[in-house]
Amino acid sequence: LEKAGTYMRSTISPKLTEYATEYFCEATLYNYPSLKIDTALNMYFDTESSTKSVDYLSDGTKDTAYLCFRLALLKLIYKNGNPPLVLDDAFCHLDEKRLGAMMKILSAEAENGTQIFLFTCRKNEKNYLDENEVEYNEIILK
Repeated sequence: LEKAGTYMRSTISPKLTEYATEYFCEATLYNYPSLKIDTALNMYFDTESSTKSVDYLSDGTKDTAYLCFRLALLKLIYKNGNPPLVLDDAFCHLDEKRLGAMMKILSAEAENGTQIFLFTCRKNEKNYLDENEVEYNEIILK
């Protein structure tokens, strides 16, 4: 266990933090310089004066952090593979600007071969896809 813990601290945690930070910076329109993930998979962000838990973030930003964490995990685990991604009302707390940033990230993932299933009861996501001419298949359940 000690050997596995050392391995995680030296390789997995830093890489996970690197990937999550890339996603989080873009998704938050560069309002946060990092998203740190420790070996216990707790997430933190930097402020001007300290490092704080993501629990201090607004609901929308916290949701964004968790989604960026999941995207980072997929990138770390699957490297060049593209498992399907299922999202169920994942953006309900996001404002329009951050929704656009998240949808841009997901559009890039889709272009790289990730199949994304997006379940939503809002039209905001569809509006983004239409306005940005992103190809998608729509299924409406009644």
